[in-house]
This record gives sequence, structure tokens and C-alpha cells, in this order.
Amino acid sequence: MMPPKAPQNPGKKAPRKALRKAALSAVFAAVALTPSIANAQGYHPSESEINRDMHSAAVSYQYSYRNPSEWDLRRLDSCTHVTAEPQIDTKVTVSDTVYDHKSLTVADLDQLHLNPLPGISQTLGATSGNYSYSVTVSGTTYHVNGEECVHLKEVDIDVTFSQKIQTALELLNYSCHLDSVIEHEELHALFNKAAVENYGAVIEDLIKDHVEKIDGRVVPRGKTSSDVLRDMQLLFSSTVRDTLEAATEKANTKHRRIDTFSNYMKEQKESEQKCGYELPRFSTLKK
Repeated sequence: MMPPKAPQNPGKKAPRKALRKAALSAVFAAVALTPSIANAQGYHPSESEINRDMHSAAVSYQYSYRNPSEWDLRRLDSCTHVTAEPQIDTKVTVSDTVYDHKSLTVADLDQLHLNPLPGISQTLGATSGNYSYSVTVSGTTYHVNGEECVHLKEVDIDVTFSQKIQTALELLNYSCHLDSVIEHEELHALFNKAAVENYGAVIEDLIKDHVEKIDGRVVPRGKTSSDVLRDMQLLFSSTVRDTLEAATEKANTKHRRIDTFSNYMKEQKESEQKCGYELPRFSTLKK
């Protein structure tokens, strides 16, 4: 996971971006199945089940979320002059998943994703995703009764998410097992997509709630109208950041449910039964 980037050109229209990247590996272990593992139930929720769960979690998050930075702006005196409500536009874009079946070997995947048991397991696939966001704010400044007031005019939020599924090069010669690995990784990708879409859907309501409470503020002594707009922009940015981080954590709870040793073994057994042969042990020694 990469740290947030610093704000760029802070001011009235200062986009703030952050990047997150998570690598999620599917490790198929080359060891014997115990009866308890062989009979275990795998976790393979449907797309509709995943979306219902993510939607419920996102709504719950929305109603429980509090951003302490809001209080600093609410403490400022409010302006009584009536202006038009600001325009709030939120765009969440989830790109189609990119597939790469040729760039990485099992050894590459083991090394990149820190396979803890390289002697008895091999990493055959991985799903990585990243998101970025920007928040742009503009406002109007005017004077009433000797006081300088700031009102928001526009708030534009743009969220983008992309992800890639990579499988081991060696699997190109074992298309049946390749399909099984892709199926596992696509479930990871579905968790990510559902999390970003459902949590992204509540961002605008969270921002609207902020705006209702902090729009129309008197510029305090020692600050300028640009300072107040910047503080508003930083508030909105931190709310977007917090929401996307909550989406990531929710997706991770799903990832952890299918990235267990017992689930790997269950999937391996099912793949061998479907394909009619065992997948060989590939060398993980880098040349």
C-alpha cells in the first residue's frame, strides 16, 4: 500500500490525490488434502450477494461516519446572506479489469507477493488494484456588514479505480487449471469492484452533509477567503480518502475469506477433479 501523495498547488481549486495498491495472491499448495479440508465448504458468493453485502456495509458506514475536521469549520461564524446552493458533482469510474497471462512466472509471483511457503506452495495468480481521487472546490467571496463571507460554488469529486489480474506464464500450457486460477482471481476483482462502487455511491451524500453544516462562513482574523476554501477542500478530500479506505478494508475482509489455506486446497481439489489431472510443481528458482 502506497502513502498518499501530497496536495498539489493548494488553493481554491486544488486537486488532492491518493493512490492505493494491494496485491492479492492465490497460492495453490502442493501438499496432501486432509479429510477435513477436502470436505470443507468453499466461499463463492454470487455477484448479487456481494453487492448486497457491500451496499449494506456502505450505508452503515455513511450513517456512522464522522469527520472531526468538520468541527473546525462549524466553529466559525456563519453568514446569513442567502446564496444559491453549491453544485456538487461526483464521478466514480471503475475501469474494466486488465488481464496479463504472459509477463510473470511462478517464481516472479512468489517473489512479488512474498509467498511464505515457497517450498510447498506456488503462487499462480494475483489481483492488484489502485484508486485515485481528486477534489476541486470553488467559491464566492463577498462582504456583509463589514464581514468577509465565503460560500461554496462548486465541488467536483472524481474517483477512478483500475485493476489487473496476472497469472503465471507456465499456466498457458495447462488451460484447464488456468481457468480455475482466473475464476479465483476474478472473485477478488469482483470484491474490489463492488466495494469501490458501493462506497463510492455514498461519497456525494457525505459531502452534501458537510456542505449543509459548513457552507457560508465568516473569514476569521488572520485568515483569508482562500484559506477557508482550502480548509473546506481538505475536509472533503479527507472524507473521500476515509471512505475509499473503508471500502478497501471491507474488500480485504472478503479477500481474507478466500485466501485461506483450506480454501486454496479445496479449490485445488476441485480443479484437479474438473481437469482430470494434477498440476505439476513448477520451479520457483529465479535464473
